[in-house]
This record gives sequence, structure tokens and C-alpha cells, in this order.
Amino acid sequence: MQEIKPVIQLAKERALFRFSALAQLMLQDASVSIGQLSSMAGSTSEQKSISTCRQWLAAEGQQFLNRLYQSYSGYVERGMQTMYHDLRQDLRDVPATTWALIDDDTIVRQIEVERRVLRLRDADQLSLGRLNLMIAQLHDEHDVRERENPFRPYLMARALHDVLCGMTRSTDVCAMLFDHMSGALATHLPDYFAAIRDVFESNGVHARLLARPSLMSKQDREALRQAQQSNNVGSTPQSHPYFVQPGSMPSLEKAFSLMQQQAPMDGQTVIRTQQQENDAGLQDFVWRIFEQSAPNRLPPNVRQNQNRSSMPRKTSDELARKPHPLSSHFYRLQQAVINNDSVRDDAIPLIDLRNELEAERMDEFERVSLEVVSTLFNFIAEETAIAHPYRSQIVRLQVPFLKATMLAPEILEQGDHPVKKLLNRLAAVSIGLDADTVLGKQVLSEMTAAVEKILNNFNVDTAIFEIVLTAFDFTLTQLYGMTDPDIARAIKALEDAEKNPLQHDILLTKTVTTLRERLTAIEANSRVSNFLARIWAPVLVHVTEHELADAQSYRDVVADLIWSVQENLDTSERSTLMRLLPSLVKRIRAGMQLIAVSETASQAALDELVGMHAQVLRLIQTETTSKAMPLTTLHQHFSPLHKVMEENEEQFAIHVPTVPHIRLQAALQKFDVSAHLQLDSDIGILQNSDAQWLGGMQIGTAIEWWTNGSYSPARLMWVNAQQSFYLFQLEQVEEDAANLLICSSIALIKSLREGSVSMTEHAPVFDRAIEVLLQNIETGHPRENGQDTVAE
Repeated sequence: MQEIKPVIQLAKERALFRFSALAQLMLQDASVSIGQLSSMAGSTSEQKSISTCRQWLAAEGQQFLNRLYQSYSGYVERGMQTMYHDLRQDLRDVPATTWALIDDDTIVRQIEVERRVLRLRDADQLSLGRLNLMIAQLHDEHDVRERENPFRPYLMARALHDVLCGMTRSTDVCAMLFDHMSGALATHLPDYFAAIRDVFESNGVHARLLARPSLMSKQDREALRQAQQSNNVGSTPQSHPYFVQPGSMPSLEKAFSLMQQQAPMDGQTVIRTQQQENDAGLQDFVWRIFEQSAPNRLPPNVRQNQNRSSMPRKTSDELARKPHPLSSHFYRLQQAVINNDSVRDDAIPLIDLRNELEAERMDEFERVSLEVVSTLFNFIAEETAIAHPYRSQIVRLQVPFLKATMLAPEILEQGDHPVKKLLNRLAAVSIGLDADTVLGKQVLSEMTAAVEKILNNFNVDTAIFEIVLTAFDFTLTQLYGMTDPDIARAIKALEDAEKNPLQHDILLTKTVTTLRERLTAIEANSRVSNFLARIWAPVLVHVTEHELADAQSYRDVVADLIWSVQENLDTSERSTLMRLLPSLVKRIRAGMQLIAVSETASQAALDELVGMHAQVLRLIQTETTSKAMPLTTLHQHFSPLHKVMEENEEQFAIHVPTVPHIRLQAALQKFDVSAHLQLDSDIGILQNSDAQWLGGMQIGTAIEWWTNGSYSPARLMWVNAQQSFYLFQLEQVEEDAANLLICSSIALIKSLREGSVSMTEHAPVFDRAIEVLLQNIETGHPRENGQDTVAE
């Protein structure tokens, strides 16, 4: 589902949020400490440096914070991509012509940064060490390396040094600022690291000190672990469902070996044999399968970069025109599953596909599919989070799923293919569900009916999977809304509160997200950005809905306002600014009147904008070293705002609740509904990428909600038609306590970001099975140079 582990993504969100506050505290403390030096200055030059630093902090403080946040965010993002995934080129592959001496500035910078890194590392060695250990264990690593931690102090020091060097001219001023800021940063680092640790620990990730064999390769450690399991449990490594012996997957191992080979040099003509083309096609096939589920664990695929579309394998249309060589075997196995009575017993009806099918009658692509499907259903059969009755039903789809992948090879390559979606949906709705409850029995009955329909009706047309999936989702929607009287009343209350809702919410949300995406692409003043997203976006929606004749003048406010508060405007642009300001203030005041902003709030907003412009006018005294962004460029940059109404509404997945809080409370009281409420309609924080947070929220999804110092299990029971309200039922509550949780879409996004709500199934079952398969391939197929096949 995600490119990196969800808990690390949550830690990243928390780290960036806390760093923003940390940087402001650092700037305040540095200003105080530098101010205290004035009385102790021993020379005129030192006094001059102190005075210059104080002036710089007063004039450049806000711009410095913005640049520092952007620089640190970039380093963290890079660190997230390279955790246990070494992207450096091997020294043997580096041409001697590219070698060069390191310049003095680079050496000096590294020395200065490393000196401060020691201070930052000493600020909280315990928390930093635990973070390093937890991140290593998340990647199944035994060797703890701080350079794999994307939240390590070095990245802070490097970002701080780079920004200061870029914004100051004097080396003395830069050194003084760097020294005081790094000292202030070290003071507040313990709270920063504690906040990140809390994300991991609240999601069940704790630093465990493990005794490990020294000087052993990863393959040797895995072999030792399997041997210990054999001695303790009495089973052989070959019988373990998740362990794949080296050599048992020749097609997969061959494809991964091909992935390690270097691409031809640019301009080099390579004549491939038919066998080499087949090998390259196999590599593409495997890469596309695994890239959907574990892209951060795969090496770069050079053929993908060349945009090759041809693959020497049959398409689904070609396969559908003639029977598959194994059709009779598939029919026999499918009928055996239908007639198998073991599904009612304790046994899981898992078939050994490798022994039942004649692998020699398959090509390499089909053998890869066989290995992937076998691993997938072995994984499901052992998934303890799914109760036995549900696992038994899902595993019955083993033969139809394999047959579908043989008839339509693209199934394994496409993350949203109906065949794969059905399997993921059945597993997701079963997570944590008790088959002995009324709801559990009803879900099991519907799941059994869906599986039976596939087994009885699937021949060659894979469209049956989409039909069954649609019917299953519809039935679940009806089922979950009728199983409990409390839920039924809550649904009626929410529907009653939403009668005749405002229709502009979709346009408002689309406008804000488009505006936010445009703002994040440039260095805009943060206060102006908040004003535009929270106050001016409703104005843009109003003028669009009412088709005002002067609508364009209100749209131009966005670019005009951002340009007018740039602190690096030069004297030649002063006259343009002076002519623009009266019209700009007039349009802003009129726009706030259109949407009935209160006089107090309107005046407060105008006062803040006037203050920013006054500061800009004071700074326009001499020619600046950096040029401001031209006004025409800003108008062009924000032009997508004019076209938000032309977009397809179905492509947007976030809807903001338009029901007033008082009206919602009255409806809940009217229907005697007691529920925990998490309501938020602050559209100012939204971006289009936030839709991904809600992507896994479907009826029946199991979650954990942080309340009273611990996580409580819950399940999504209903979502309204606008997808703005989500109704959850808590599974463990105290007596007389509310067992329902109502979240608005934005509140749910915020909770998923910070980790107060987390999905029990962090990724679809297919993706988790692929992770297991990749881990086994790495264990059984080492590189020649001793490194793992796929860097983590």
C-alpha cells in the first residue's frame, strides 16, 4: 500500500512537525545568547560581528526558518529513501576519469558540521541510540548504523550549516550563528527525540537488545535461525510456510540476478539474442510485480528507464483465444475444492500447487506466477490475525486466483486489478473479526457465498471477480448498518443532520488543495499562505459559484498578495508595489465582505497584512542580492486555480463536512446517540496527497484508536455518501461508556497522520506476502560480493 513502513511515515510526519517548532525555539534562544555577548565583547571586530548577527536575526529570521525547514525536509526525505538501501555506485564501477580532489571548502564544511554533530549527539544519547535500534529492527537488521536513521543529528547540522552559509556573506557571522544555534538546538533535542520515539513505541515498536552472532552474514544468521526453530519446534526448515529454500525458485532468482547487472552505456549499441530478450522480459515482469508492493526493497530497473513496452510473453487476449495447457488440471482442482469437506474442520484447505501442477508445461513467466501465488496463500493460511473460518474460505480461492493470473498475467502487475482487490478486501474485512458473534457469522456467510460464486462460475472470464467484489461491498454496507441498534440510530442521526447540505463543499476543498499545492512549490510567506487557504479560498469559491463579473480580480489577489510581501523586492519594483497596494487592500476587504467575515476578524487580518507590507517597504532601501519572483510568473503559477471547476469531481476523494457542529449535536441528541466525536472542518491543511490516508478506509476496516493512554480496537461500520463522516464501533469499552466513534474526514486524516488512529492491517495481504517473499529471496540468493540481493 505504501512505499515505506507506515510507522516510519508517521514518525516522519511527527519529526517535521516538531522540527518546525524546534527551529523557532532555537532561533529565540540563539538571539538571547548572542545578545548576552554584547557586554562581554573584547574587541571592536567582535562587537561588530555581534551587532551584525543581531541585525541579521531581526531581518532574516523568518526567511531563515522557512529555508531551514525546506532544507531539513529534503534531507529527511532523502534519508527515508535510502534507509538500508545503498544507492552509492561501487568503486569498481567508477571510471578513473571521474576522480577529483576534494576542495578546501568541502573539507572545512565537513569539519565544522562534524564538530556540531558531536554536540547534538551528546544531547540525548539514550533516545538516539534507541531510535537507531528500532529503525534497524524494523528493517530486520542486526547491525545498528546511525547513518540509516533519517532523523539523525547530522542531517540537522548539515541543513543548518548549508542555510546559514547561503544566507550570510561573512564567515565570522556564519560561524557565530552556527555555534549559538547548534548549542540552542542541542538544548531542545531530548524532547524532539522523545516525540519520535513515542510514535514508534505507541505503535508497538520497542528497542530490543538482542544477542547476535558476530561476523556472520545475513544468510548465515537466517540459516542459524531456521536450525534453532527446527530443534525447538521439531520441524524442518523446509516445512516452515514462510521459508523458501535456495534453488526452489529458479525463475525468481534468475530475474533478480538480472536486476543486478549494469545497463549498457549511453550510445552503446547492444545486439541481444532471443534468450537475452526473454531474460530481460522476465526481469520486467518480476520488477512490475514487486514494484507495486515493495518498491523501496528493489534495485533500479534499467529497462523501465528506457520505456520499453515490448515483452516476449503472451497477453491475456492471446491466452483467452485458446485453452491453457493446464486447463484440465485447473478444472480438476477447482472441483476438488468445491467438494472438499475439510473447510468445515480444523484443517486449512491449502493445496500444494507445485506438486499438483505439471510445472514443466509452463513457461518462465507462469512459473514465476506459480511461486508468487503459492507464497501468497501460504501467507494467508498462517495469518493469525484472521480467524480460522475466514482463512479457510479465502484459501479456497487459491486455484481460481492462480488460473486468473495464467489467463491475465497483468493481474500480478496491477495494484488495482479486481482479482487482487477482491483477495485483499476479503482479508482486510476478516482482520480481528470474531466468527462467533452475530456480525462475524453474517460476514462469514457472505464471504462463503462470494467464494462459492467464484468457484462455480469462473471459467475464463476474470470479470466475475469484479462482479463478486461489487456485490460483496454492497452487501457489507447494508449488513454493517443493521447489525446493531446503536449504529442504526447513529446513521439515522447523521443522515438527518445532513439533509439539504450545502453543495459548495467539493469546490471549496478542491480550491484549497490546489492552492496549497501551488503554495508549497514556492517560498511563500507562511502567514500569507494561511490567510489564502483559510480566508481567501472561500472567497474564490463564492465568486465562482455566483459568476461575478469581476471574479478575475479576486483570483488575481493570490499572486498579487504573495508578490507584494516578498522581502527581496528591489527599488525598481517599489513604484509597482505602491500602485498595487490600494487596489489590493480594496479587493481583500470586499472579498471578506462577500463571505460575511466578521468585522473583528476582517480587521485583524488586514492589520496583519498591513504590518507585513510596512516591513517590506522599510527593507526596500538598497539593491538586494537576490531577485524576487516576478509578478507575471506568480500569476502563471496560480493559473490552475481558475480551472478547478473543469476537473472531474469523481477524481477527488476528500469531502469536507458542511454540517454545523450545533446541528450535528442536536441530531445525535434527537436519536439518543452517545458517541465520541472527532470533528474538524479546517480545510486549510489539506493537500491532494491527503486522499491516500483515506484510501484504505472501507466498510469493515479494523483500526486502533488511541484513548486514555492506550489503543482500543474498533471497526469502520458506515461511511456517508459524501465520504465526510466515518462511523466506528469500539470493540472494548467500559460499562456505560460510549461504544461509537464519529470522525469527520479531516479529523480522520489528522489522526492517521499523528498515529492516534492506525489501521490494524498496515498493508494489503498481497503486499505483505510479497515482503515475505522478497525477504526469503534475499536470504537464499546472496550477491557475489557478499551483499544482499535487494538492499533494504
